[in-house]
Amino acid sequence: MVRHQSEFFRSPRLIADRSQSPAHPCPGPIILRGVSHTASTAEFDAAKKIAALRDKIRHHERLYYVLDQPAISDAEFDDLMRELQRLEREHPSLVTPDSPTQRVGGKPKEGFPKVAHSRPMLSIDNVTSE
Repeated sequence: MVRHQSEFFRSPRLIADRSQSPAHPCPGPIILRGVSHTASTAEFDAAKKIAALRDKIRHHERLYYVLDQPAISDAEFDDLMRELQRLEREHPSLVTPDSPTQRVGGKPKEGFPKVAHSRPMLSIDNVTSE
């Protein structure tokens, strides 16, 4: 449940309370960084969307990389990431160092042995690019 928008404009650090949302996999607040107390409604809405997308992406990264239990397809994950990248391009003041767009991958599941490859293992940008 998001509080009234005017409550958030008092502080440059905004919190949208999701604790009342049973459908959300991770209870607790979403912290919206980079939104000033003079932010427009559009910027405030973008900050909420960005925070929610970052949280959702981190959740799915944990399922994929740590628990080895992906809940969405690679294409769906790429769609989430592309949406976050688009919003961050449109609102560069909302980009933070901890955003999933600012780092590569997540912590891999433990127990995999290191392997020497005969050819370099190059990263792909996403599953739908050619």
